[in-house]
Amino acid sequence: DVKEMLKQNPSYDLYCCGHSLGGALATLFSFYAAADDEIISLLENNPVVVYSIASPYVGNWKFRLAFQHLERQKRIQHLRIANREDMVTLLPFATPKLSALSPVMSLVRGAGNLYKHCGIRMQLVSPEDKFEDMDLMTIEYPKDHEADDEEYAKEIQDKINAGKSLASAFYYLIRQDFDRIIKYHSCPEYERRLELCKGKTTSVTLTELYADRSI
Repeated sequence: DVKEMLKQNPSYDLYCCGHSLGGALATLFSFYAAADDEIISLLENNPVVVYSIASPYVGNWKFRLAFQHLERQKRIQHLRIANREDMVTLLPFATPKLSALSPVMSLVRGAGNLYKHCGIRMQLVSPEDKFEDMDLMTIEYPKDHEADDEEYAKEIQDKINAGKSLASAFYYLIRQDFDRIIKYHSCPEYERRLELCKGKTTSVTLTELYADRSI
């Protein structure tokens, strides 16, 4: 039991990690742990920290907003690591309705009801597959609580990019190029890309990323 372990080890922090479905389960567990007042008290008000790798979607926009509420209370920090070509990070996938072009209607009928990722996203790109002006690593945070035109346009662009990545994955699926699909989702490929970005990933802490308003 987590509470008993924290009582026996009062100086311990709580970290949750997982790959693929394990990443989704780590996200769910950390959410419920961060919402538990007793656990936060045992952590001496330090946040629950979750690192998810290659995780599929976990919840919809309501879950994301609830997750962000805990983030703003500094109860939870989440770094979601995703390879750009990994189709598992785009599943389950649903296509927005035309009403998604309207911010108000999208919350009722369209994009607002689609699955949403939460936490800070670290997207990794293979040097063999990147375009000339593309970074090997990008950091992004979804700001659903800031419902301005700029953030909404960013959300739409993100959906378009996700659609392109999924289309590419389906292309490999149709060609039965399963080796490539498995490779993009594999732990060794994630480890390889993280090693390529080691200089950047070790130069900043997760707490510093959460304090960076430019993300």
